[in-house]
Amino acid sequence: MRKNDLIYESLVDLLEDCQIFDFLIRDYQYKLKASQNSTIVILLRDDLRQLKDKNLALGNEVKKISDEQSLCSCIEKKRSIFSRLHELAGLVGAAVVMTHWQSPASEQVIVDNVGTLKGKIKATINDYTRDQHVLGNAFEQIYRKQLIPIRRTIPVFAYAVSSGMAAMTTAALFVLGETHKESSILLGKSCYFETKQLVRKMFGERIKEIDVSNMTELSESIRLHTPSAIFIDLIGNEPEMTVINVQSAIDCIKNISRQHVHLVVDISARTSLKLLISSFIMPKNVSIISVESLNKLLQFGLDRVTAGVVWGTGFKAMKLYDYRDHAGTNCPDSTIATLPTPNKKFVSLYMKRIIRNNASISSRLNGNNKRGPFIILTLKNNMKRNLNNFVSRVLKIAKKRSIPLVFGTSFGLATTRVYAVAMHTQYEKPFLRISTGTETAWEIDRLKKILAYS
Repeated sequence: MRKNDLIYESLVDLLEDCQIFDFLIRDYQYKLKASQNSTIVILLRDDLRQLKDKNLALGNEVKKISDEQSLCSCIEKKRSIFSRLHELAGLVGAAVVMTHWQSPASEQVIVDNVGTLKGKIKATINDYTRDQHVLGNAFEQIYRKQLIPIRRTIPVFAYAVSSGMAAMTTAALFVLGETHKESSILLGKSCYFETKQLVRKMFGERIKEIDVSNMTELSESIRLHTPSAIFIDLIGNEPEMTVINVQSAIDCIKNISRQHVHLVVDISARTSLKLLISSFIMPKNVSIISVESLNKLLQFGLDRVTAGVVWGTGFKAMKLYDYRDHAGTNCPDSTIATLPTPNKKFVSLYMKRIIRNNASISSRLNGNNKRGPFIILTLKNNMKRNLNNFVSRVLKIAKKRSIPLVFGTSFGLATTRVYAVAMHTQYEKPFLRISTGTETAWEIDRLKKILAYS
């Protein structure tokens, strides 16, 4: 079999999928270890053991793939395992916190208001889970170690929140509380439209909207407005899909700004875990506040819960905890129990597949890609009617040819999605987004043909 053969590429893809499934199964098995031996926990452990055996059998079968028929059989079995994982993830999360309390006792007599957290609850510290909880603290430490692309010589504080927009709200509240009320705020034109709506309502006339990807414009704006904060998206979820060079922005601020600047970066669309900045030492007049939605790539397409993380550089970033506390944006412990444990190796593998599939589909379409997790497709006329008509045509052909495709929002999921975005907002023009999934090379080849035909 030739190495450039789609069947061979798909064989390799399926083996990688088996690796990710094995990680997820083992992760959920580990989560259940500390749970009490109730009927539901015993049944879940048995389900996970059976699923692990099915995944191992699939891996052995994949190695014997020789034609499209055997490939299709393995793809169907892959979908079956993923579907069962999706079901079990929510059940495992519920089982882990089955004996937890939202206001657990630090001490107790006769009754049990602690469950499996006995000995871990400290009065005024973690006895009210709206503020913080044991599972969340452990998740934050692992996330910091595995997924924050900043050298460990720089102090970084990370906090789990209930969604990506909860992370942005927490960051915006931090900026509101920690900057002078008369100071200007720069807002990148390529920011997500919900971010634009949030910060414009919050800061009003303090907001100056600019093209942050244009270093000349950024430099002039810093000189003219002396901002206390700048909001940007690493990869714009907007028609131009603008990519911001964060290091260049930091250097620009460092060299020009006469005051400290909080650089708020939405990294939800990142498809790389490489260093966000290359400097060993952050400049004294710049600090990063980063927000990330965990609904996307970091759930490996399971999409079971909404969650996010807000993290910041410098010791002042510890105050993000206080703003999360007062805003009530903390991530519930049931959500943390459902989320896969952050793992750099497997997240990178998952992201790599989406980038490859994105590039493959983009090569046949007139769309923006730029190594992001989605493609922005430009039609001759981006009127709402034309966008909806395109989606309808694609779905009709996919159904006729039995090609899996989803009409739905979000990105970073396992199955490719097509969606008309920003249909009901004044902060962005509507645009068409194709969010590629983690299908095999053979599946992507079939999919891109119908997208190009439509």
